[in-house]
Amino acid sequence: MSETTRRRMHPVYAAENDFCFSYTSSDVAPSYFVECLVYNVPDSAFSSSRQGTFAGIVDYLNAKLPVAEAMCQNGQVKLFGNTPEQWDVAKACTLLNALISLWNNW
Repeated sequence: MSETTRRRMHPVYAAENDFCFSYTSSDVAPSYFVECLVYNVPDSAFSSSRQGTFAGIVDYLNAKLPVAEAMCQNGQVKLFGNTPEQWDVAKACTLLNALISLWNNW
């Protein structure tokens, strides 16, 4: 991840816990997995505005995320799978649907 992406992700992380507790249950979207999910989003999805960044991230995740290739931030473990260190694809989809609903009903 580039330093630019790291800086741009800060506001995303700052809002994620409030969002996760408001729109999903905490077992659906633990913050570590949300961070890993955003880690897989390319720099091109980030914008100079928070709204643009949110939309860019959600658009990318909804249309282009290569689920089989998504990695945890350590670069060693695949994000999705059946181990305790991995996230369930269905739960990620639940989060993504909640994000889309939030955006559409803002």
